Amino acid sequence: MSAIAAEAGVSRPTLYKYFFSIDELALAVQMRALEKIYATMERRADEKGPAIARIETMLRDLEALCESDKANLRFLGLFDHYYGSSYRDPGMAERYAAFLGRFDRIEGLIAEGKADGTLRPDLDAHNAAYMVGNVFLSMMQRLCTRGDILRREQRVEIKKQFDELIEMVLRYARNEKHGQGRAS
Repeated sequence: MSAIAAEAGVSRPTLYKYFFSIDELALAVQMRALEKIYATMERRADEKGPAIARIETMLRDLEALCESDKANLRFLGLFDHYYGSSYRDPGMAERYAAFLGRFDRIEGLIAEGKADGTLRPDLDAHNAAYMVGNVFLSMMQRLCTRGDILRREQRVEIKKQFDELIEMVLRYARNEKHGQGRAS
């Protein structure tokens, strides 16, 4: 906390007025890092049109965040690694769970897709929303923060990797009776 206070140009007691521990500060940074991602998803979820097309646009918008959000994506990975098995206090877990509740809007989008016929009727909206969110966020972290290394070591193009990932998600979610073509 001393190093953080010095970097921020405030005293340690001032920092402790806002954050009681390094864990609370880490949680605040985590939620702030996720904010742009959530705002992007919520914006597309609130639009009109077939759900499958909105999901594709949402995923492409998230892909576009890679260049502008590398530092936040790195932090998200570090946070997930550090708090991989538990949080230090139950209050932190409760605050984070409440924040993640914003993902309910994506569950709603999946329910809309089941109703409009563009998404598989057997999808569990809650599970599908979090599965797609977790898979895509994990790939964003890896592709966006290690892209140059992956290009050299694995000889892959990051854009092509994203295209394949988006198509894989769409194939998973799409109601085959509604059509085989691209969502957009």
